[in-house]
Amino acid sequence: MMENAPEIAHTLTMLVRVFEDLGLPGLVALLMLGPLMTVIAVFALDYLRQRHARQDEDARRAEAKADRELVLALEERHRAELTPKRQRLNVECEALRDRLRQALPPHLPVREMDKDAILTTAVALCTSMEELAEVERTIVKLNEILGDRKDYGLGA
Repeated sequence: MMENAPEIAHTLTMLVRVFEDLGLPGLVALLMLGPLMTVIAVFALDYLRQRHARQDEDARRAEAKADRELVLALEERHRAELTPKRQRLNVECEALRDRLRQALPPHLPVREMDKDAILTTAVALCTSMEELAEVERTIVKLNEILGDRKDYGLGA
């Protein structure tokens, strides 16, 4: 330690000269600089925290938007898939109605009618009509969700 004594003395001499050159206002400024740097560091860290929070929020918004777009695309695809199904059920119901009309001719006495064919056709017609109504309800709901009223066979 003694071998560094001249360097330490020279450094202390230089510091004394700097303090003399600064004078009292300079010394006060140096004393205040420590707490001021702490305040500046706190503000800088708060700024960085807020910027990071904004970036996270922007990323969450972008992800939520992508999720909404994906859901809408899936709903649009589902609606597009239901339209041919609705058309097929419509044709099926018409065919069952025609078959039921043929099984119930007005000039034939009730005893001579094929009751099993009538019952089977009526049950099949009811089942198809219920399925058709469910498909139409689903298409209407999808139209409401997707926000457009294109004609998907419902005349909306």
